[in-house]
Amino acid sequence: MKKPSVALFVLWVLVGSLAAQETVRTSGPVTTQVPTDRIKVRVDLVNVLMTVTNKKNRLEIDLAKDDFRVFEDAKPQTIRYFSRETNLPLRIGVLIDTSSSIRDRLRFEQEAAIDFLSTTLRPGKDSAFVVAFDVRTQLVQDYSDDLENSQRRSGVYSRAA
Repeated sequence: MKKPSVALFVLWVLVGSLAAQETVRTSGPVTTQVPTDRIKVRVDLVNVLMTVTNKKNRLEIDLAKDDFRVFEDAKPQTIRYFSRETNLPLRIGVLIDTSSSIRDRLRFEQEAAIDFLSTTLRPGKDSAFVVAFDVRTQLVQDYSDDLENSQRRSGVYSRAA
């Protein structure tokens, strides 16, 4: 299997290895103040979530633990647990243009949105909201996994213009 180049940046996750800094801007030169108190916390496990794409911007989904290396202060760290989180819930927002310039294609737009949501949303797991916009915006459907309710309310799209 071809291993893609993967660069992992773990920022602000390793609480014990970062020192808090605050930059203060005045009319004079920029100064940095470091607080005198420091909080140190021992961290035994850090979750590193990532999405990996190849050079063609396509998802790499069959990577294994051995395809990754994690470093802290240039020292390799042991990856104790590795899992793929491919079944996470989706939160989707759909914007429907209801302006007069789209009026002739509004029905097509509505049907395309309904088709997209019906093939994408998993009942009980994913949810979507729908907003219609013209001069103003109108929340047609707040986050919901109930497509039937969204379809019943789809007449609101044409009234939002």
